[in-house]
Formats: sequence, structure tokens, C-alpha cells
Amino acid sequence: MLKLNFRWLAALFVSCVLFISCAANSQNIAEPPIQTQRELAKAVLAEAGIDQRYDLYLGNSIDMAMFSPEPRNLKLMAWLKSLVAKEAGWKFAETTYVTQLEANFSAPELKELLALAKQPLMKKLLQADLDAYVAAGGERRKRFFQVWDDYNYGKFDIPAEVRNDHSN
Repeated sequence: MLKLNFRWLAALFVSCVLFISCAANSQNIAEPPIQTQRELAKAVLAEAGIDQRYDLYLGNSIDMAMFSPEPRNLKLMAWLKSLVAKEAGWKFAETTYVTQLEANFSAPELKELLALAKQPLMKKLLQADLDAYVAAGGERRKRFFQVWDDYNYGKFDIPAEVRNDHSN
């Protein structure tokens, strides 16, 4: 009887191992490969975080539009940034970006870019870039307003070819 129970347990164990390995293998196959150049371009942009950066950079215009080197109403600024992202953000620019990648990169190049964007070291670099941009925000804001004030007070001489250009 002990031999029968041992065989039964061994068979159950083997069945469980086979079931788990089949389930794990089926999960690896489930993801369909990206086929078209457009899909590859979208995947590259998403993996590299270009969509998030676009909205972040667009939000920087709110920093500049508040006309103060030191933000006074952080809730208002946050709301305005989310409003600008919603009304003029990435979803309105994505097609232009995708078209630009399609025009400038072949499908094999896009596959290579996608593989590169998925690399941990590249992700680390892109995150460091994003963190540095955010960290430099206060200094960027102060310098922008200093340049703007200096311009308005005549500290900078406008070149004659710029001042006399009536092309617009």
C-alpha cells in the first residue's frame, strides 16, 4: 500500500510540474510580435517615455507663463499643467512623432531602438535625464525670469537684422 501511495504522489508531482511548465511557456508565447513600422515607432516612443517627457516639457510652459520666478500657488500650477496636458498634450502630438520616426528609421532600426530602450542601462539614463530636468526646474525658472526682466529693461541690444526684419 505504501508503494501505491508513493507512486500516486510521484505521478501527481510530475503532473504538477508539467502543468506549471506548460502554463509558464504559454505566457511567453501570448505576446504577439510587433509587425508594422507604425507599431514599432509607437512602441519605441512609449518604451523611451517620450510621451511623459512631452507632457512634462509642455507643462514647463506653465512655469514660464506664471510670470513669477517663485511659484505662489502650487495647486493652480499643478491644475494648469494637467489641463494643458489634457487639452494640448501627447495625444495631439503622437501622430506627428510616429510619422517622424517612420520617415527616418527603417523597421530593423526601429527594432534595434526598441531593444535599446528596453535595456536597464538605457532606462536608467532616461530616468536620470528626467530627474535632472525636474531638479533643474527652479533654477531654469529663475534664470528665465532674469533674462526676461533684463530684456524688458533694455539690457540686451537687439541685432539690427532682427530688429529690422519685417518678414512676419
